[in-house]
Amino acid sequence: MARFAIRTALLAAALLLPGLAAADDNLKIAIGQRGGWEQAVSELGQNKGFFKKHGLSLELRYTQGSAETLQSVISNSVDMGIGLGTHALLGAYLKGAPIRGVGASFTSADEQFYYVPADSPIKSIKDADGKSIAISTNGSASNMFALHLAKHYGVTLKPQPAGNYTATLTQALTKQVDIGFSAAPFNLNFVDEGAFG
Repeated sequence: MARFAIRTALLAAALLLPGLAAADDNLKIAIGQRGGWEQAVSELGQNKGFFKKHGLSLELRYTQGSAETLQSVISNSVDMGIGLGTHALLGAYLKGAPIRGVGASFTSADEQFYYVPADSPIKSIKDADGKSIAISTNGSASNMFALHLAKHYGVTLKPQPAGNYTATLTQALTKQVDIGFSAAPFNLNFVDEGAFG
């Protein structure tokens, strides 16, 4: 009888104190452009154990940019998307997409930059009139930045989906796209080495 009472007490204690034996909660996160400062928070926090000590295990899934990230959230393939352009989020929300903004990280992609190979005839934005400019995906923040850049300087640019920073670098260096885009800290070594103009 005493053993039954002890077992019952231990079972009751286990049920009343679920945090002691519970596994981490898993959160699937879509992240546009791996390694950009805005998108690095989840990976860095996971690597340092910040989320684990709060009972969270992150399953990180990298996309080619904010448009792809948004589609992952809308299709319910992930629980959360990080690195979305505000315009993309608001546009999808206004069209009735089943999404909600739950927080903001940094403001925009301040670390984004454009480049051309050092031997490119493009030396200024005026030389870029009629040229192709890399974007991650259609509808992404990089797409909106390219369109605004063209409007601001009064030139015609042709946004071309190029994917992530690494794929864009290959396409820019092999002349598949006239102007590449990246974000710090990616590809800054090529700037220092003089490979970019």
